Amino acid sequence: MASRRNDAAGPEESQRYRASYRAVCAEGAVKVYNGAGMRRVERAMSFDVMDERFSAVDEFVAGLLSEVLLVIGREFAREGEELMDVEGRAHVTVGNPLAALGVCGIEGVPVIEAVQVDVYLFTFLPEDEARAVIDRALGRAVLYQSLREPLGIRCRFTFAQ
Repeated sequence: MASRRNDAAGPEESQRYRASYRAVCAEGAVKVYNGAGMRRVERAMSFDVMDERFSAVDEFVAGLLSEVLLVIGREFAREGEELMDVEGRAHVTVGNPLAALGVCGIEGVPVIEAVQVDVYLFTFLPEDEARAVIDRALGRAVLYQSLREPLGIRCRFTFAQ
């Protein structure tokens, strides 16, 4: 089974966190285990906007968007500030999407070209102070910090009045 523990001993524990996952592919779906739970994914990418099941790309974007909102919420709480009415949206641009489907005659590979994250929030802090809190929060966001440059992830914040 998968594990979510730090295998290191000593001072290394504060420098590296190691998580392990196990995936099993059967009956056209993949089950991914993290040691405590399981996620089932049935397709790599879906072009059907009515499909309620999350694809692998959907899971990735959900993880990124969730992380951004969670770290911002935690940072505001750490500062003792109230954060209300928080909503996020992500817009993903996939280049060469037909290659993901294996369409004959389409060459090249599909890639995520850009990710735009829009966050709408209400706080009593002045905007400049709120942005400082957000910047500190994003500095703690593992997915965002790891992938913002390679994937062109951009975050835009709108403060409600």
